Amino acid sequence: MTEPINQLLTAISHPTRFHIIEILLNTERPLHIRGLAKNLGMDYAQVYRHIERLEDAGLIEIYDVGRSRVPHVQNEEEVRQLVGDIMKLSTVAVGKHGPKTANVEDHNI
Repeated sequence: MTEPINQLLTAISHPTRFHIIEILLNTERPLHIRGLAKNLGMDYAQVYRHIERLEDAGLIEIYDVGRSRVPHVQNEEEVRQLVGDIMKLSTVAVGKHGPKTANVEDHNI
Protein backbone atom coordinates (compact mmCIF):
# COMPACT_ATOMS: atom_id res chain seq x y z
CA MET A 1 0.00 0.00 0.00
CA THR A 2 2.85 2.45 0.65
CA GLU A 3 4.35 2.00 -2.84
CA PRO A 4 1.54 3.89 -4.66
CA ILE A 5 1.77 6.65 -2.04
CA ASN A 6 5.55 6.87 -2.47
CA GLN A 7 5.12 6.97 -6.25
CA LEU A 8 2.54 9.76 -5.98
CA LEU A 9 4.62 11.84 -3.56
CA THR A 10 7.79 11.35 -5.59
CA ALA A 11 6.01 12.36 -8.79
CA ILE A 12 4.42 15.52 -7.45
CA SER A 13 7.38 16.59 -5.31
CA HIS A 14 9.59 17.47 -8.29
CA PRO A 15 9.25 21.21 -9.03
CA THR A 16 8.89 20.74 -12.79
CA ARG A 17 6.25 18.04 -12.42
CA PHE A 18 4.35 20.13 -9.87
CA HIS A 19 4.47 23.05 -12.31
CA ILE A 20 3.20 20.80 -15.13
CA ILE A 21 0.22 19.80 -12.98
CA GLU A 22 -0.47 23.48 -12.20
CA ILE A 23 -0.34 24.40 -15.89
CA LEU A 24 -2.65 21.55 -16.88
CA LEU A 25 -5.13 22.47 -14.16
CA ASN A 26 -5.22 26.09 -15.29
CA THR A 27 -5.41 25.78 -19.07
CA GLU A 28 -8.75 26.29 -20.73
CA ARG A 29 -7.87 24.29 -23.84
CA PRO A 30 -5.94 21.02 -24.15
CA LEU A 31 -2.20 21.59 -24.30
CA HIS A 32 -0.01 19.07 -26.09
CA ILE A 33 3.42 18.11 -24.78
CA ARG A 34 5.23 20.33 -27.30
CA GLY A 35 3.19 23.29 -26.04
CA LEU A 36 4.07 22.41 -22.46
CA ALA A 37 7.75 22.17 -23.40
CA LYS A 38 7.64 25.61 -25.00
CA ASN A 39 5.79 27.04 -21.98
CA LEU A 40 8.42 25.57 -19.62
CA GLY A 41 11.41 26.48 -21.80
CA MET A 42 12.45 22.82 -21.94
CA ASP A 43 12.89 20.32 -24.74
CA TYR A 44 10.22 17.78 -25.61
CA ALA A 45 12.17 14.76 -24.30
CA GLN A 46 12.66 16.30 -20.85
CA VAL A 47 9.00 17.20 -20.52
CA TYR A 48 7.92 13.80 -21.83
CA ARG A 49 9.96 12.04 -19.12
CA HIS A 50 8.24 14.16 -16.47
CA ILE A 51 4.86 13.42 -18.04
CA GLU A 52 5.61 9.69 -17.90
CA ARG A 53 6.33 9.91 -14.16
CA LEU A 54 3.06 11.76 -13.57
CA GLU A 55 1.23 9.17 -15.67
CA ASP A 56 2.83 6.27 -13.78
CA ALA A 57 1.66 7.86 -10.52
CA GLY A 58 -1.91 8.05 -11.85
CA LEU A 59 -2.06 11.84 -11.88
CA ILE A 60 -2.47 12.29 -15.62
CA GLU A 61 -3.54 10.41 -18.73
CA ILE A 62 -2.12 10.95 -22.21
CA TYR A 63 -4.39 11.10 -25.25
CA ASP A 64 -3.21 10.85 -28.82
CA VAL A 65 -4.73 13.58 -30.95
CA GLY A 66 -3.44 13.15 -34.47
CA ARG A 67 0.31 13.20 -34.12
CA SER A 68 0.22 15.10 -30.84
CA ARG A 69 0.22 13.69 -27.34
CA VAL A 70 -2.06 15.59 -24.98
CA PRO A 71 -1.78 15.13 -21.20
CA HIS A 72 -4.93 15.49 -19.13
CA VAL A 73 -5.23 15.52 -15.33
CA GLN A 74 -7.06 12.47 -14.00
CA ASN A 75 -9.45 13.01 -11.09
CA GLU A 76 -9.17 16.74 -11.64
CA GLU A 77 -11.03 17.88 -8.53
CA GLU A 78 -8.98 15.64 -6.22
CA VAL A 79 -5.70 16.73 -7.82
CA ARG A 80 -6.78 20.37 -7.63
CA GLN A 81 -7.49 19.85 -3.91
CA LEU A 82 -4.09 18.16 -3.44
CA VAL A 83 -2.28 21.05 -5.14
CA GLY A 84 -4.19 23.57 -3.03
CA ASP A 85 -3.38 21.69 0.16
CA ILE A 86 0.31 21.51 -0.77
CA MET A 87 0.34 25.25 -1.47
CA LYS A 88 -1.33 26.01 1.88
CA LEU A 89 1.02 23.69 3.74
CA SER A 90 4.09 25.21 2.10
CA THR A 91 2.90 28.71 3.05
CA VAL A 92 2.44 27.64 6.67
CA ALA A 93 5.84 25.92 6.76
CA VAL A 94 7.69 28.91 5.28
CA GLY A 95 5.79 31.29 7.56
CA LYS A 96 6.81 29.39 10.67
CA HIS A 97 10.43 28.75 9.79
CA GLY A 98 11.29 31.28 7.10
CA PRO A 99 12.85 30.19 3.82
CA LYS A 100 15.42 27.43 4.31
CA THR A 101 18.90 28.38 3.19
CA ALA A 102 22.08 26.37 3.35
CA ASN A 103 24.48 27.54 6.02
CA VAL A 104 27.98 26.30 6.80
CA GLU A 105 27.04 25.91 10.47
CA ASP A 106 24.22 23.57 9.45
CA HIS A 107 26.75 21.02 8.21
CA ASN A 108 28.96 20.55 11.27
CA ILE A 109 30.34 17.05 11.44
